[in-house]
Amino acid sequence: MTYAELQTAIIEDSHRPDLTALVPRFIAEGEGMIRRDLVGYVLSYTLTEADRVTDTALYTLPQGTEQIRALNVPGRATDGLTRVAPDGLQRYADYSDPAVYCQYGNGTVAIVPNPATGATFDLVYFGTPDPLVNDADTNTLLEENESLYKSASLFWLYQNTQDRELGADQLDIYEGIMRQLNEQVARRVGGNTIQHSYNFNTRSAY
Repeated sequence: MTYAELQTAIIEDSHRPDLTALVPRFIAEGEGMIRRDLVGYVLSYTLTEADRVTDTALYTLPQGTEQIRALNVPGRATDGLTRVAPDGLQRYADYSDPAVYCQYGNGTVAIVPNPATGATFDLVYFGTPDPLVNDADTNTLLEENESLYKSASLFWLYQNTQDRELGADQLDIYEGIMRQLNEQVARRVGGNTIQHSYNFNTRSAY
């Protein structure tokens, strides 16, 4: 599913073609929910020279990267680069080919020894996708869980139209899917599921 197809699906499911102009805003608000609630999702990316920080061993990671799962040299028959702590990089500086990497909290990764100009690396990581912008935009999370995007967007559509009951139904769908996704990720990385805090129905006693 693409961004354009998602917009069409939201209009068709809500039967509100009069809100077509507002659908991008509803999707953006839904994406905000997803980014806040999603522990991480397995995504892939190719690091190229364009991601390198000016002739250094540092590369800028994709926006939303939480944890690198694997970093491989395309076509090389190995188990991939080995993750090490920062103080372990120097021990591999004299190797002939890239052997290890270290992920930093500022959204960069060091690959040692310093890769040759033009080198590329296949990156598999836990993270959150970039926002959808262009009609043809898509991502693995949207392709595999289109109902997550739809329910999050429809929740905000119904907040706009003040259809609280329909909004609550979509929120239930969204939270059920999100809970399953986070449980899957937690099993892979040993983390915990995130508890959701959305409640638009309970009123204060004061």
